[in-house]
Amino acid sequence: MRLFVFALLALVVAPLHASTYTVTDIGSLGGSSTYPTAINNAGHVVGYGTTSTGDTRAFFWTQGSGMQNLGVIGSGSSKALDINNNDQIVGNTSDQAFRWTSSTNMTLIDSTHNGSANRINDGDVVIGTQVNSSINSAVQWSSTNAITVLLPGGSGFSFAGNAINNLGQSSGTTIQIGTDGWYINNHIGPQSTTFNVLPNDMNDAGLIVGSFGGFAAAYNVATKTTAHNFVNKFDLSSSVLGVNQPGLSVGFSVKSDSTSYGFLFDGIFANNPRTHDLNTLLDPQFANWSILSANDINDLGQIVGVGMLDGVQHAVILNPVPEPSSLVLAFFGFAGLAAWRWRRRTLV
Repeated sequence: MRLFVFALLALVVAPLHASTYTVTDIGSLGGSSTYPTAINNAGHVVGYGTTSTGDTRAFFWTQGSGMQNLGVIGSGSSKALDINNNDQIVGNTSDQAFRWTSSTNMTLIDSTHNGSANRINDGDVVIGTQVNSSINSAVQWSSTNAITVLLPGGSGFSFAGNAINNLGQSSGTTIQIGTDGWYINNHIGPQSTTFNVLPNDMNDAGLIVGSFGGFAAAYNVATKTTAHNFVNKFDLSSSVLGVNQPGLSVGFSVKSDSTSYGFLFDGIFANNPRTHDLNTLLDPQFANWSILSANDINDLGQIVGVGMLDGVQHAVILNPVPEPSSLVLAFFGFAGLAAWRWRRRTLV
């Protein structure tokens, strides 16, 4: 019986690639543009969109409450760029880094510098960029907003903090004189004298995903292995935008006719990795949708991105079939039946 329960639990928690996806339109802030950036394991989404007056504002979306305008500090725009599993949100507002929680609302992380908070881990550690006199430095903020300068910018040097995992490992962009590359844990990583190199996300296994020279790229910190241009070599460009803890990654690619599609990648450094055009994985009832970009994926396999329906772009969630909630219900149902049968057997 114990083996049976463990097998069912593995079925629930293992976010394996689903055969099909349903599409949920998460709405807008009243304007013509909505761009989701991240999704956490509760299925909560953040991003930014235009309002009915044309202002760009950060948003927070949940199934129960819909889309919430997070407002702005100052007179500029605001963008939510990441959310952790505690519903703490980071981004930038009027060119300054912010953190948002339900109890504090939007507050500045660094009130004395321009910059951006780009990622936040589950320990409330934030990574981003500080701008001082037009010089960009990669920085890290603690839960108390104490700042650590990871790589200081200077004459001919510019850095950005792009990704952080729950172990505190970080990655970002390094731009030096004649060189563009990544850094990993404050140490210079893969470099190029020709191409732009941009990391976008990082999981706890040390898998960093992004782009290299305009094409999908990844770096394995443990093995120091780089993969490049692995989506479709005949496309014009591509980028990996998000990766979950099991190693599934998502992004977008631009075809030769300049149209784009969102993709799912089944493990970049796996033995038999596969790229899936998400449009080929949609449930037939959603065949009239076109998925243009996949921007993030959570550990349950839910994907957030941009879809098009009848010529209009929408912010969407792609839910694997069966949905994670269905798997949880199935687990408890089967586990309860197994427990009842085991108890009945012991009483006989």
